[in-house]
Amino acid sequence: MLDILEVINEATKEANSFENHAAKDLTLEERLLYLQGLALVMNADGEIHPEEKEYIRILIKSFEMDESILESFVEFAQRPDKDTVQAFFRTFRRRPIAQLFLFDALMMTRRDDSVDEREKAVVDKIAEQLEVLKGTYQDIYDLFCHIKNKDWEESALYFSSHLLNPEHFKHLLDYFEVDFDNLMLSSEKLQEKRFKQVILSKLNVENYEWEELKYYSDGIITTPNSKVTSHYVDLTSSLMSLVELIVPKVQSDLDRGKICVNPNEELESENGEILASVKSLGLNYDKENKCFNLHLSDDDAKKDEEIYSIACYLSTGFVGRSNNINDIIAFILQDENASIAQARRHPSYPNERCFPRSGNEYLDEVLEFEGKLYLNEFNNSYVHYAEFVECIESNFSVLKSGKIRIATF
Repeated sequence: MLDILEVINEATKEANSFENHAAKDLTLEERLLYLQGLALVMNADGEIHPEEKEYIRILIKSFEMDESILESFVEFAQRPDKDTVQAFFRTFRRRPIAQLFLFDALMMTRRDDSVDEREKAVVDKIAEQLEVLKGTYQDIYDLFCHIKNKDWEESALYFSSHLLNPEHFKHLLDYFEVDFDNLMLSSEKLQEKRFKQVILSKLNVENYEWEELKYYSDGIITTPNSKVTSHYVDLTSSLMSLVELIVPKVQSDLDRGKICVNPNEELESENGEILASVKSLGLNYDKENKCFNLHLSDDDAKKDEEIYSIACYLSTGFVGRSNNINDIIAFILQDENASIAQARRHPSYPNERCFPRSGNEYLDEVLEFEGKLYLNEFNNSYVHYAEFVECIESNFSVLKSGKIRIATF
């Protein structure tokens, strides 16, 4: 028997929840383009389902537009014109609201309880043309899956971190009657754990082989529970992956009022401290839409400088002379105790510099000693301080040299 009350409750709940949809604040022209973009997804499989039309209708209502225009979107879905499609991409390319559009697009593909490969291909292509970073697109998909399956504790990460803009998705909690504050409180420890896991997966951090940290031929152990990677560590892939994180980070800080962009196009903290220039981070800033987009240099040397600045900003929150190579290593590994392997003074012969072992051998590697970087060029177990060669390579070159090991203390 049809439960009319249940039908009314479900219909009202869905329609009302979207009153807080973030796209409601767009201009009329932008709202029309937003819905036309979704109309493209609606007909991606060559068939327009009633459930898909209903989703468009709900959004029309939540955008405070006349529901009579629904059929115009159906007609557009069946006969899209290039000018409108180009206007859609021109309007939403690189803008934060594109995150929400892709979420709505994923919602649209599931309205008929089946996913057609053509629908997936269309959404993927839209994400590409909107220049949404692959990592951000993956986060949107992960959040979509968590919410679809009502995994609230897993979804909490995306409402509390800088990975996505939480203000774009809070209306979904309203729909499912989930209290935001209670969710944040109850899942705090899990959020921290999941954030580390997400960062490690984004940065392609390997499962390194570790051994006990020992020095010199007599096997001196520096401190209890200390360890070092058994082999060289190449962080090039992780460093290149950092570019996926910088736009969400600075955009989130800007949206939350933690930073502003001053007239010199510098990131400035709440207390007026200059944190970094926008250009140094390989970014452009759109003043009109108050959003950042990635624009790394085509010159390899400048690009390396930008990526190093990104690494500094993500690990410490600023770019400056006091940035340390170990801050970057700690961020990449999500372990505050991680650092580049270190040389040390021999406890009995203070003029000797001892090197960490690799099994029963010593490696040609870059090491830290008292805040500076040095080389063990000849696989020695130790050298006299006068023969200790300082490394002249830049921090960024050292990090991607494949000639370092990581230790934890």
